[in-house]
Amino acid sequence: MNSGEQTTMDTALAKNMEEKMSATQEKKSVPHLDKLVINAVISELGKPPNLIEVTAGNLWSNRWRVNVWCVHNVKAEFSVVDSPRIDYSYFLRYDEESGKIISCDPEIKPIEEVKNERVQD
Repeated sequence: MNSGEQTTMDTALAKNMEEKMSATQEKKSVPHLDKLVINAVISELGKPPNLIEVTAGNLWSNRWRVNVWCVHNVKAEFSVVDSPRIDYSYFLRYDEESGKIISCDPEIKPIEEVKNERVQD
């Protein structure tokens, strides 16, 4: 391979890397979308009484992982410790135009409905 071919390959690789980095930055430059997805989940789920935070990450093409973190008291030998954990976790598709969740796994059930199901079991 001569130096001219190497330069052409280097230029093509650099251009490819720039395009990938640009696409990644575009994906990360939409922070308001995270909040819209979180609000859509909380509006369907309801607000857990022991809520710490809700995190949302766009994995690809508006396919999101949303985790609802809650705090629980765990009894240790000599004390009670607050322990955060994910109480609800969803993989979903979100439509930015309509502002709605298109599909979700598992299905989002309102907290009250989940409580009633647990009491009946």
